[in-house]
Amino acid sequence: MENSDQDTYSEAETMARREAALKNMLATPHKPQKDSKKGGKESQSK
Repeated sequence: MENSDQDTYSEAETMARREAALKNMLATPHKPQKDSKKGGKESQSK
């Protein structure tokens, strides 16, 4: 499968996308794992 020009980014755009993704990741607040689990022990024991 060939890479078209649409699928490849310039070095500058690659760096900009990487920086944007990193900033977004670091700006997202931490969510404790216990809060992200669905159907914990409480719901199973009912």
